[in-house]
Amino acid sequence: MVKLNGFCFGWLLSDTAWEVSWLAQQFPDLVRGFPSALITCHDSNRYSWLHSVYYAYRAERPGDESKFTFTENGVLISGSDAYDMFMQSDFFGISDEIWFSNDEIVDTLRSEVSLTSEAKITDPNDEKGRACIVEWMVRSNCVLGVGDGYGINYATTSEDIAQMLEQRAFAK
Repeated sequence: MVKLNGFCFGWLLSDTAWEVSWLAQQFPDLVRGFPSALITCHDSNRYSWLHSVYYAYRAERPGDESKFTFTENGVLISGSDAYDMFMQSDFFGISDEIWFSNDEIVDTLRSEVSLTSEAKITDPNDEKGRACIVEWMVRSNCVLGVGDGYGINYATTSEDIAQMLEQRAFAK
């Protein structure tokens, strides 16, 4: 785990922790408890491309229309709806990214703000990337962001959440 300006960054890879749906499986109350979740990447599709992916998802599930708000950044849903998507389908796989907030996420996500990568967010040479994430999370009132590629990158304002993630990912 790496700390920067009160934020915790980590990279998880274990037998069970390797994609973002792991978060919902291990911490259902945490995920459900967030009023707002912003999906900014799905299977490597970002921003406007997400819209077509979610229209297809909704077409397969009549009645889910009200759950999604399309924004410039991606798809805004509640933590509870994010949990349902994680648990009721194989919709999330590799190269997904989701941000959780206690308020509505309104700030535009810049391209340099990303957790979905083959690279570890804890890389000592990526201090600039972490600083961009901190800046955006502060403006957006985000508490937690997770993204997968090869393992799970996360960023959080809560040391308690970071420790919880780390302990569960590597528990024997």
